[in-house]
Amino acid sequence: MESDPYFSSSNEHRATQPGRFVTIAELPELTVAPGLVLQPLLGTGLMVSFARYEPGAEAPLHAHEEEQVFVVVDGAFDVTLGEETRRLKVGEAAVIPPWVPHQVTASDDGPATQIDVFCPPREGLLRLLAKTQ
Repeated sequence: MESDPYFSSSNEHRATQPGRFVTIAELPELTVAPGLVLQPLLGTGLMVSFARYEPGAEAPLHAHEEEQVFVVVDGAFDVTLGEETRRLKVGEAAVIPPWVPHQVTASDDGPATQIDVFCPPREGLLRLLAKTQ
């Protein structure tokens, strides 16, 4: 039986560095707005940011050059992409291309958590991280 190419392990390529395990609670915490704390995790070509919002906390309208995927893991958010706003709940996501203006507000019903993936790594978060070291 032929193996699925998704799981192929070609010997043609070698890892450039080892993998690593991370405990999210040990990542640095960056307060970027009232009630909004980010914990960025940096890879070689992407960044994942774990974001905790207090009820009603907001990431104000902004845009950036990095592509972003926004995934809701707890609570609910009102997310504006360009001219459209939707309420996103657990298990829903948004894809935010470069330079699309967007805004996020956590529901007043309780704290909310989301995960952002940035490619390439978000320059603004890299600058904030550098200040903590």
